[in-house]
Amino acid sequence: MNKKPIFSALNISATASNHSRKFFLSYIFSLLIIVGITSIGLLIRGLITPTNLVMPYLLGVVGIAVLWGRGPAIFASVLGVIAFDIFLVPPYLTFVVEDTEYIITFFSLFLVGVLISNLTVQIKEQMLEAKEREARVTSLYQLSQALAVAYKMTDVINAIVDNIRNTLNKDVELYLLDRSTEITESIEFKVFPRQGDKETKVNEAILSTLRTGNPVSLGESGSFEHSSITFPLVTNSGIVGAIHISSKNPQEILDKNNLQTYEAVANLSALAIERVYLNQEVSQTQLLKAKEELQSALLNSVSHDFRTPLVTITGTLSSLDTEIHLLEKESQQHLIRQALNEAEKLNRLVSNLLNISRLESGGLQLQREPVDVQDLIGSTLDQLKNRIDRQINIDLPDQLPLILADFVLLQQVLINLIENANKYSPEGTPIDIIVHGDDGWLYIDIADRGPGMEKQEIPHIFEKFYRIKNHEKPSGTGLGLAIVKGIMDAHQAKIKVFPRQGGGMVFRLTFSPLEYSHEE
Repeated sequence: MNKKPIFSALNISATASNHSRKFFLSYIFSLLIIVGITSIGLLIRGLITPTNLVMPYLLGVVGIAVLWGRGPAIFASVLGVIAFDIFLVPPYLTFVVEDTEYIITFFSLFLVGVLISNLTVQIKEQMLEAKEREARVTSLYQLSQALAVAYKMTDVINAIVDNIRNTLNKDVELYLLDRSTEITESIEFKVFPRQGDKETKVNEAILSTLRTGNPVSLGESGSFEHSSITFPLVTNSGIVGAIHISSKNPQEILDKNNLQTYEAVANLSALAIERVYLNQEVSQTQLLKAKEELQSALLNSVSHDFRTPLVTITGTLSSLDTEIHLLEKESQQHLIRQALNEAEKLNRLVSNLLNISRLESGGLQLQREPVDVQDLIGSTLDQLKNRIDRQINIDLPDQLPLILADFVLLQQVLINLIENANKYSPEGTPIDIIVHGDDGWLYIDIADRGPGMEKQEIPHIFEKFYRIKNHEKPSGTGLGLAIVKGIMDAHQAKIKVFPRQGGGMVFRLTFSPLEYSHEE
């Protein structure tokens, strides 16, 4: 969007009452200083030659120039010449001089006073301008530094507001539009920070700025209490809002250099806001991409695991359907058991998918109750008796405290861990379940004699679809341990995995016994 030049777009209106008062006082003080110097001259005029009394007047003119500027200094120079002639050059109390050389002194005093006052004022103005320029540059630098590390919209807003308030000492409001909002009379803004009673008035300037894309300035003759200026926040995608800067001093707001600074602030602010919007779009794009990749990975992962049991079940049922009269009873029972096992695998796969979906959506609801660990382990092994064909050693202490947990979900945790140990353990090696307590904690260890894993793999073992690299043919979806971690986190309990002495891995579940637990 093309913007008109700032200064042609401004409706400048400000009063000069304060300036007039300061102007009047500066001349009064200049007069008093010349009177004071003349009084001192009267006291010492008999002690020194009159020409030496010129220097105090020059010193007074320099001081007046530094304090109040060029006009009062020239006024003081004229008064100084007149006072010097009347009171300090004989004959006194008259403009007549005995020695015409004093005329040269009068003109020299006036010209030198004017010259010194001009030079002093110029130096003062240059010094003040340099300080103001330094302050503006410092402010813009600090704002750019703050915006460079601001990645959230709240951080960007805070950086802009704090910079203008603290560095430029101005009041500021940011008006941000929803990017899909159309500019109408009833438009709504997100205002940061909101000033309450000024809201309706400011909206008039905001609407004008948003419609035209030009800055709008209103002074005391306008609808605002203080002079203010509103800049549009323009990005490549259009206007995203406006920044409203106000001050109690109209001259500060309408100063040309300050206006350039405000425009630079508005441009920096617009760039920072646009960057936040772009980051949000990139994050959303990355989120959608990650979701698509996850869905693709999930489909690729489960397609084989679904296909294998389905093919087996279909083949078995087909054989029973077409050749049952040719098969002996023992062969029929074998095929039925085989189909049943594959159906159970399929059921577990679907159950894992549903569980991981519930965990990620936050839909997992715990049914906490006192749980006997011995009953928990016994019930778990009872469910696994037809699925695991290896020795399982159990080491339980005589006295076990209860734990407060969801019995069904903890059973699922143990089933997943024992099946995982069974999957990765060599034939003929046992699985050990060891329960022990220490320092007010209850531990359940599931230990195997499998190939173990590399140290760098341990932090990833509970990630979805992750499988250890040193196992030749990993089966399953890679969701079992992720479900275990999710259920343990829901219980606010801990799970830890570490290498076992002599080979294998240990998965340790850590619970707080019931007598140490606090019900929610």
